[in-house]
Amino acid sequence: MAEGKELLLQVSGVREVFTSEAVEENSKCRFCWSVSFTHKAALESFRADNNFDTFLKKQFKPNASDFISIDYLESA
Repeated sequence: MAEGKELLLQVSGVREVFTSEAVEENSKCRFCWSVSFTHKAALESFRADNNFDTFLKKQFKPNASDFISIDYLESA
């Protein structure tokens, strides 16, 4: 989790990365990476960044059988 967080923090435009692990070991989604961006354009270029690609290949895909990805706008 910590190594994945450090990789994501190196992506241009990433403001903050929050990580957590489910309390229940048999939960369908056990791990969470919540990423905050400096602006919408940063989100749009996030998936093309080499650090994100490294995170997917080395951290995420070997440890996850399924995932949920949802983009949110910050509310006032």
